[in-house]
Amino acid sequence: AGFEQSRGTQLTLELCVKYERPWWVADPRRESHADKVALWVVENGINVLNVAGPRESRYPGISNETKSFMRMVSERLS
Repeated sequence: AGFEQSRGTQLTLELCVKYERPWWVADPRRESHADKVALWVVENGINVLNVAGPRESRYPGISNETKSFMRMVSERLS
């Protein structure tokens, strides 16, 4: 099952568009997305990355899944 887009995620996307910042939506449960995000980070010269998504209270375990996913992205960037 996928995630419904949270208000915080929607606001982040709107601000990215408004301020012409690159953005990417990834599913932390899909390891293949880590490769795509790492490539996107390099291609866009990203130095600071904002991570937004659904709340832990609505999706138990999402915090740990996201931390694990971001470790995979970081490993691909090293």
